[in-house]
Amino acid sequence: MATGRRWAGVEPATADPITSLAAALKEDPHPDKVGLCQGKYLDEQGNPYLLQAVEAAELEMALEPADHEYPLVEGVPEVIPLARDFVFGPGSVPVAEGRVSSVQTLSGTGALRVAAESLMYVSPNPDKSVWISTPSWGNHEHIFTSVGLAVHKYRYLDAAGTALDFAGLCEDLASNVPEGSVILMHSSAHNPTGVDPSPAQWDEIAEICRVRSLVPILDTAYQGFASGDPERDAYCVRKMVEIGVKPLVCQVREASR
Repeated sequence: MATGRRWAGVEPATADPITSLAAALKEDPHPDKVGLCQGKYLDEQGNPYLLQAVEAAELEMALEPADHEYPLVEGVPEVIPLARDFVFGPGSVPVAEGRVSSVQTLSGTGALRVAAESLMYVSPNPDKSVWISTPSWGNHEHIFTSVGLAVHKYRYLDAAGTALDFAGLCEDLASNVPEGSVILMHSSAHNPTGVDPSPAQWDEIAEICRVRSLVPILDTAYQGFASGDPERDAYCVRKMVEIGVKPLVCQVREASR
């Protein structure tokens, strides 16, 4: 199943009536506007009323002043574009053309769970499965099987356990993994081995994904921490997007913690 057709039947979700109304209220410049949305305390200026206990805790922890409003369902508007540009690159053509959809989740595991739930929703019957590397992070299999997806394995580490089995990896992706399958890959700092493909090897992997309409889930947990260069660590993501592959990117912003 071609990557584009996989998502063709997904309808946009109806906007949440409470949070969308709250967002509209925030943008409304009328001086006499009245907020009747969420049940929360507001001061005379219409800002969230800060409880003394919260204020004292922020002072004690030397925290920067925070926005105590409810965030939107898809996340904090100021954070999402920064995270998106970090992984896809500032000025990315798909981002500029509005072809990248981004949501904020609770941690990288939460992002993987959202990806798993989404794929369970759109995967064609009976192919509700995902392929992961041998080995992979121990929690990967649990995340996908917990939503009902079957988990299969493709080769990754060589017999000595010290290097990438690149020939075996490519053979599996090109021949043994069914066309249109979902494959999970680590964009950098492969967990648990630390063995990553080179940029030239990523070029070959990306081309196989393009030719065979594979759908990569790119677990991007350590961008900038693997090589010390966030641009290098995002190479596989940007290469795949460049040649027309449509990945699901599960990103962790470690530096923001």
